[in-house]
Amino acid sequence: MDRKNIERTLVAAFFAVMVLLCVVVVIQKLAEQAGQVAPTATGGGSAPAYAQSLNAVIFALAIAGFCILIAIGGIKYIGRDNVMERPVRAAIYKYIQEHPGAHLHKICDALDLNVTNATWHLRKLKETHYISEKKEGKFLKYYPLERQILENSRDFT
Repeated sequence: MDRKNIERTLVAAFFAVMVLLCVVVVIQKLAEQAGQVAPTATGGGSAPAYAQSLNAVIFALAIAGFCILIAIGGIKYIGRDNVMERPVRAAIYKYIQEHPGAHLHKICDALDLNVTNATWHLRKLKETHYISEKKEGKFLKYYPLERQILENSRDFT
């Protein structure tokens, strides 16, 4: 199973857990409305054993959902095979190919991006060996890597 399928499975599991959590909460609320709370000797009410069990199930489902959500966030991996799935990243790469030596603010202005967003995508392109950066004066300039180099780098990773 590849990473994308694992991520989809975890997302489906998260939604299933959340649906179960909602169902259990609805059951608990219906039981409360039906008046199935046993009176105590002092005239107050105490929750029967099944209500305490429902609370434990709600807590367990909430914890399970939280853990799945953490796992989903933790497995997002950007590699050479999926780096260009984001249109913004592909546009940045195309711009750098057409304008080698462009610096961050030139890229941002040309593509109408904010600096933080562009920096994130440039870092991902650099990590996956699509571009390189070179400090020239006070600017970091970006250059596309040659396709030949890219193909050879796959053999070593």
